[in-house]
Amino acid sequence: MGRSWSMITISLPNWVTTLAVFTVLMLLIASVCAAESISLEEYLARVQESHPFFKKEELSKRIALKEQEKHLGDLDWIVSSNPYYVHEESTQDIGFDPHRVDQYGFDIGAEKKFWSTGGTLGLSYDITRSDIESNDLVFGAITVPAETSLFHENGLTLSYSQPLLQDRGGALSRLEYELQGYSVDAAKIIADENKEQFLLNVGDGFLDWVFLVEQIRLLENRYSLAREEHERTIKKHRQNLVDKVDVIRARSAVLNAEQNILLARANATAKQQELATIAQIDRFDEYVPEHVIYEFSDIKSIDDAIAELHLSSRALDAYELRISQLELQKTGALEQGKPRLDLILSSGIRSGDEEFGDSYGLNRPQYSASIIYRYPIGNRRATAEAIKAEIETAQVREEMSDTRLRLESGLRNIVSNMKELRKVLELNKEQIKISKEKTIAELRRYNQGRIELTFVIQSRDEEQNVQLLYAQNAITYHKLFLRYKELLDELLGRGDKE
Repeated sequence: MGRSWSMITISLPNWVTTLAVFTVLMLLIASVCAAESISLEEYLARVQESHPFFKKEELSKRIALKEQEKHLGDLDWIVSSNPYYVHEESTQDIGFDPHRVDQYGFDIGAEKKFWSTGGTLGLSYDITRSDIESNDLVFGAITVPAETSLFHENGLTLSYSQPLLQDRGGALSRLEYELQGYSVDAAKIIADENKEQFLLNVGDGFLDWVFLVEQIRLLENRYSLAREEHERTIKKHRQNLVDKVDVIRARSAVLNAEQNILLARANATAKQQELATIAQIDRFDEYVPEHVIYEFSDIKSIDDAIAELHLSSRALDAYELRISQLELQKTGALEQGKPRLDLILSSGIRSGDEEFGDSYGLNRPQYSASIIYRYPIGNRRATAEAIKAEIETAQVREEMSDTRLRLESGLRNIVSNMKELRKVLELNKEQIKISKEKTIAELRRYNQGRIELTFVIQSRDEEQNVQLLYAQNAITYHKLFLRYKELLDELLGRGDKE
């Protein structure tokens, strides 16, 4: 019975086999159509939206901005108050001079700095109550007792201090704020550079996934051919056209192909789960990569690419910012080296009376003007700061030149590799064509009984290896192109550079 059943299975009509193959193909096509595709650009956009790394880098920008804004506090109105009590007793008993004074008072004021001039405006109001006990006046045996008196005093004062040399125009007053402004711009550049480097690494992972999917496709094609070859060999063996060893060889080829598919699928699944975690995409196992692996973007000439590098590089912009910051530091140091010459003007009105209610007349005007001069002999601190800024500027310029050379070198390397790789890819296409022709020729010779099946299997394996090599080189080209865009600051987008 077992032998008869086997013969029935082998002798099924061709249309049944065709229908089975067609059904399997339709199921595969349906599963592919049901899957949602995602391109590299779409994936990188999702990563930027969801990954905490990008939120962290945005926070670093905001931290730097707030670090600058804290210097705006120098422009705030500063309000002060000073309630006080003073008790004094005289050490000499001179007639009618104060023996004891108890004074109560309260001062309230406001002060504001002006960066446009460097000046400071102040406004204050004070209330004072003095309780005075004087010494008795003694003439020999005659004593004239002194009276205890109360006196209330009020005053309103407006003052303005204006620098005439150092900090004239407020250069020093706003120096820290302006210096931090360069740090804010630098923080933005550093954050964008970090984000672009992150996208480059993630993009490499996506392209690895693309290759693994293409590898599975090629391996499945090899598996299909191996199964067809195995079925043909079984038929030929039953017809006594080939030896049993050819059946074994064909079966071994099927098992090898199946094993390679399982390994590739495991690697693709692992990479897909990694990408899903990075982008935080639910049901990412239902996605397939949408990437034309065998189409290649053109690149600029090396001269045009380097010209664009000089024009658009964030890394070079960061050095320019640092140089400008150091030049401003030097200007600040030179400003600090100037003598301090301040004009102070004050005016106000006061009034006082023994009666509290009569002390608010504010009918006694008062004015004052003074000039304060201050200058450290030698001025070594300011001089050292200025020289230090000059030396640091020279150092940064050298670092900038070094970075420019490294960027140019890296760009030349990538452009050269991409151009040479395009030649290799053309050779791979020719190799695939030749390997296919070789397989056809080997299969023809095998069917004629001129060679063993081993040569056909080897030829098919070589064809598959050439196809895999072509796919690997294609992915390498796409990775180089990704690096090329990252070097020209095109991966993250021009909008982030502004």
